[in-house]
Amino acid sequence: MLKILYINERNTNVDNENARYLKHGFQLDFFKNTNQVGWTLKTISYDAIVYALCLHSQDLLKKIKSWRKYDVSIPILILTENYNADAKVESLNAGADDYLPVLVKPKEVVARIRAVQRRIYSIPTTELSYGDLVFDTARRAVTNYGEPVKLTTKEMAILELFLLLNPRLLTRRYLEDHLCSWNKDINSNLTEVYISNLRRKLGREFIETVHGQGYRLKSLPLSDRA
Repeated sequence: MLKILYINERNTNVDNENARYLKHGFQLDFFKNTNQVGWTLKTISYDAIVYALCLHSQDLLKKIKSWRKYDVSIPILILTENYNADAKVESLNAGADDYLPVLVKPKEVVARIRAVQRRIYSIPTTELSYGDLVFDTARRAVTNYGEPVKLTTKEMAILELFLLLNPRLLTRRYLEDHLCSWNKDINSNLTEVYISNLRRKLGREFIETVHGQGYRLKSLPLSDRA
């Protein structure tokens, strides 16, 4: 599950907003203000920052610059009620990746985040592949050997992390952080359940366990590499 640090100064229903992003493969960690953002960025790995604010201010520019110090590459998107060209230029120059009207649909926000990620990870299209497996992140569809594979939202989210970060080893803590909100506990064996389900649907050797460290995709034979 890709994870957004979502700061929302507006009066929005948290559950409804999270559900709108969840169907696109993103979990939201909601904050009502920026007070805890610095501390949170130090402790949790996020895939993007989205800041929905009411009014543009010079303080916003300072915040963007400070967030950039924690993570140079993380996508930062600003959603605002008083959209104007000058404020957009100032925010982009401060380090934001995009500046949009606050009523923009989640699917567009997600598409813009993924566009930045593709540049970061040098991925040319919306498709992530591994051997004969193809994951279309835009359509949220997975095929293996040309056949569709039915995955749950959480299974698909974990698969996306493995494909996006391959060959990186993912710790259980990293996966747990991406499976739930920052202020909610997760069942201690839930990660193992999802890993087991992916192995059952994609092959027992698909994900390997590095005991005491975490999980990673099993190395492909040279003949199967793109």
